[in-house]
Amino acid sequence: MIKVENVFVAIGRKVIDHPKTALILFLLVFGSLLSQLPRLVIDTSAESFLRPDAKPILDYNRFRYEFGRDEFFVVMITGQDVLNLEFLEAFEALHHDLEMDVERVQSVESLVNVRSIYGEEDDLIAEDLLENMPQNQEELDVIVNRIRGKSIYYGRLINEKEDTAAIFVKLQPYIITDLPDGTQLTQNLSDELVAVGSAQIQAVVDNHKKNFAGEIHVGGTQALGAYLSGVIQKDFGTFTGVALLFVSVILAFLFRRVSGVLIPIAVMAFGIATTIATMPLLGYPMQITTSILPSFLLAVCIGDAVHLLTIFFRAYDGGKSKHDAILYALSHTGIAVLFTSMTTAAGLLTFSISEIQPVASLGIFAAIGSILAFLLTITMIPILLVLFPVKHKPAASHDPDMIKPGLLKTFTDACIHLSTQHPIKVVIVALLIGGVALAKIPDLRFSQDSMMWLGDDVPVKRAVQAIEANITGSMPLEVIIDTGADQGVLEPEFLQKLDVWLASLEGKKINGIEVMSVNSITNLIKETHQAFNGNVPEQYRIPDDKELVAQELLLIEMDEADDLYQYTDSGFRKARITIILPWADAIVFKSFQELLMEDYRQAMGDDYGIEFTGVIPIFSTMFSAMIASAANSYLIAALAIGFMMILLMRGVVDGLLSMIPNLLPIVVVLAFMAAMDIPMDVFTILIGSIALGLCVDDTVHFMHGFKRAYAKHGDAEKAIYETLHSTGKALVITTVVLFFGFLTFTLSDLINMDNFGMLTAMCIVFALFSDFIVAPALMTLRYGRQPKLVAQTD
Repeated sequence: MIKVENVFVAIGRKVIDHPKTALILFLLVFGSLLSQLPRLVIDTSAESFLRPDAKPILDYNRFRYEFGRDEFFVVMITGQDVLNLEFLEAFEALHHDLEMDVERVQSVESLVNVRSIYGEEDDLIAEDLLENMPQNQEELDVIVNRIRGKSIYYGRLINEKEDTAAIFVKLQPYIITDLPDGTQLTQNLSDELVAVGSAQIQAVVDNHKKNFAGEIHVGGTQALGAYLSGVIQKDFGTFTGVALLFVSVILAFLFRRVSGVLIPIAVMAFGIATTIATMPLLGYPMQITTSILPSFLLAVCIGDAVHLLTIFFRAYDGGKSKHDAILYALSHTGIAVLFTSMTTAAGLLTFSISEIQPVASLGIFAAIGSILAFLLTITMIPILLVLFPVKHKPAASHDPDMIKPGLLKTFTDACIHLSTQHPIKVVIVALLIGGVALAKIPDLRFSQDSMMWLGDDVPVKRAVQAIEANITGSMPLEVIIDTGADQGVLEPEFLQKLDVWLASLEGKKINGIEVMSVNSITNLIKETHQAFNGNVPEQYRIPDDKELVAQELLLIEMDEADDLYQYTDSGFRKARITIILPWADAIVFKSFQELLMEDYRQAMGDDYGIEFTGVIPIFSTMFSAMIASAANSYLIAALAIGFMMILLMRGVVDGLLSMIPNLLPIVVVLAFMAAMDIPMDVFTILIGSIALGLCVDDTVHFMHGFKRAYAKHGDAEKAIYETLHSTGKALVITTVVLFFGFLTFTLSDLINMDNFGMLTAMCIVFALFSDFIVAPALMTLRYGRQPKLVAQTD
């Protein structure tokens, strides 16, 4: 270890001998990275939750390229008669303004422009339902009869009570930019532009509220995405500001001098900004998890600076020169800080293999940030200490390495007495607690339901609940059936089998989820055939002749091509079915799809290919990935950190024993989650590996100090006393910083973020007690309480 310590001293000497040159070099290198910050974008879309090469994403991208976006905003008016002249006039005005005043609209659909196909003498009429707004009661009655004669309008655009109507707004899925070389660049519509569209929709609705007697709600999957994007931006600033304020207060209380606050804050802020700048550089957006990075890194990485500055100020106030005090601090803390940074990074990097993209991104960039913080701590802090004035404080009258008399000393002495005088009892109690907690962990449930992240008073949540209670669902499941041949969709045998299957789905409950509406090309064909046959209700069916099907659809193609090609491709090989479902947990959607596939096979056989796509398959894939991520990340983190502890402790037994106080707090917190029915979701899944990476930091400092003291005295009890009295204050301070740092996440409007902050803070406090009581007890049992003769060293 002496050689490693000499490396830190050598690095320190290089930078403090040439501080201005080193500072300019650092600013040039890291400053160039900061130029990437303006390119950072936010992405909370459903497809951002999986890797770009994941099958559900590739399938979804092909679907959107061929058929357009399946996500939508829903504007619903409820609580008044919707089939009267006054309402329809106001409704048409609202529909028109949504078309005209919202940028990048792909389509707006409602009773105003829904297709109306009917026969009139020898002509087939295909027009918008309210293409000619009724001017009197007689004309209105004609429209009302058409609406009531088409069941496909109900349960989607109007409810059975006829007191609710809905408008579906879809934004363009892509932005196409013409490049100077004549090619085109196609990009997904960004969160910022979706948020703009959401704000414009809300502005239009607010402007028209006075024209309606009922309530107006704006919901849908894209409304939720826009809300989450706004929360991310708000939380980003809130978390960062509160964390900066709190850490500054802690540093001021700890060091009681300006340099002890400004230098570490400046260095950490520089490191955090650089970490964020690497995200656009590597092609990653800001996501719902990575929005916590600034406050997370500030709370986690400030510990490095605290340990270094604590030793520096003690040496500096004790009479050493700045240079000597810096080198002394580097030699005494370098190894411990290196290992804590490595273990934290190792715990975080285990997330990088996750199939859930926000989890993987947090793992990658939090690990990058922790390594950057370490590098800046051992280089930039010494540079700034040399360049800027540092106030001297009178040397302490007591041993500067020992805790002052007071509450902390009383607590420390009590922990030392308990762990060294009753080590067996301590270990038995710890193992019992761990055993009970392990028995409870199987009761943990997994969940991926972003609606449950929101409080009951959040407008978009209330809107979704109101929409689903009054008219239709919020979640579209897209089904693509490939007939395997051009014009295969026109085959009456295929269409009739498909029609029977889809009719059986209407209102059916599968795994507890009710199918709220189904829309496909069969509806269009049946409408057209009925219109060709004198609007007779009995002719609302699939023709038996393929040529007749083709002829009828040709007329629709000539008048309303968009209506036709939203259900099939240009070669009539594929049929698109949109199944509207209520909002539910992803775990339920996974089972729903499996049962729906069985239902399809029984009805349609194996003659045709079938593919589920859209946001629902993405969410259900996330559920499987979440379970795999939890198992893999926890196991890999434990193995990686265990290996590092073996290296630090220079022994397998000591290394494995040191993992017990690290794993115990995590097991207890997971058991607490199970007992309180707090689900394992995209945020709480992070707790185990993050907590392990952080909890081990205190263990590293304790074990490193214990090994040094034991080598010096040969007495475990004396080594424990010296270690906790010398490093105990820093351990408590870093724990307090981490505790309140993670508590800042409880300020979020998202319930799962609140749970993440609370549970991780709880785990960190448990870890402190574990390192003050369980770790010393294990070392007492391992090395005994009898002094061991040691060679006298200089």
